[in-house]
Amino acid sequence: MMKLFQRIETAIILVVILIPIFVYGSWPLQLAILFLACRGLFEILRMIDIPFFSLPSLLAHLSIAFIVFSDRLGPKLPTYLEVHHMIALMTLLMLISATVHQSFTFIDAGIAVLGIIYIGYGFYSMYYIREQDGFLLILIVLATVISDTGAYLIGSFFGKHKLAPILSPNKTIEGSLGGVLASGFLIFIIVSLFPFLPMTPVVGGFIAIIIAIASQFGDLIESGMKREFNVKDTGTILPGHGGILDRFDSLIFATTLALILGIV
Repeated sequence: MMKLFQRIETAIILVVILIPIFVYGSWPLQLAILFLACRGLFEILRMIDIPFFSLPSLLAHLSIAFIVFSDRLGPKLPTYLEVHHMIALMTLLMLISATVHQSFTFIDAGIAVLGIIYIGYGFYSMYYIREQDGFLLILIVLATVISDTGAYLIGSFFGKHKLAPILSPNKTIEGSLGGVLASGFLIFIIVSLFPFLPMTPVVGGFIAIIIAIASQFGDLIESGMKREFNVKDTGTILPGHGGILDRFDSLIFATTLALILGIV
C-alpha cells in the first residue's frame, strides 16, 4: 500500500513538472529531454559498473547530448559531415576507450553504444514529435498508458498463457492482447468525441494499436535488460517507480518507432 501511494505521489509530481514543459516546448523541453536521456544512460552504465566519472561515461553522455541537440548542432557541422557521421565517430571513440581502459571491455563498449543510440534517439523522438505535432505526442502517451494499464488488469483477471516467461514471468498473452485492443478501442472513442482533431477515429485507433504493440516491446526490452544484469529496478530516482528507464521504457520505444514509420 505504501508503494502504491508513492507511485501516485511521484506520478502527480511528474505531471505537474512535465506538462508545462511539454506545452511550452522548445529549449525548456529539450533541456528536460536531455536530463531524462542522460539519467537513463547513467542507469544503463551503472548496470555494467561503469563509473560516472570516467572517460567512457563522459564520451557516452556527450554523445547523448549531441543526439538530443542534433537539430541545432547538425547545421553547425562542417559541410562534409552529417549527423550520422557523428554517430559513427561516437562508436569509434567507444572502441578506442575499450583499448585504452582495460577495465572497460568491448562488451561494455557495445552496451554503451546501444544505450547511446536507443536511449538518445528514444528521448529525442519525444522532443521531435512534440515540436511537429503536439496532439500526436498526447495520443502516443495515452495509447501507451492505456496499453500498460489494460495489459495489467486483463492479465490479472484472465491471463493464463505466459507471453515471455524468461524476460518477464508475470506478463501474459491475454493481457498483452487485451492491452492492445483496449488502447485501440479507447483512442478510437476519444478521437470520435472530438471531431475537430486532425485525424479520423479509424486512423487514431490504428495508430494506437501500433503504439500499444511497440510500447509492450519497449517494456519487454527493459525487463530483459534488468534480468540480464540481475537488478530489480534501473534506479531509485522516482520513488515507487524506480528509475527513468523503468518509467519511460515503453514510451521511448513507441516514439522511436512512430518516427521511423513516418507517423509524425
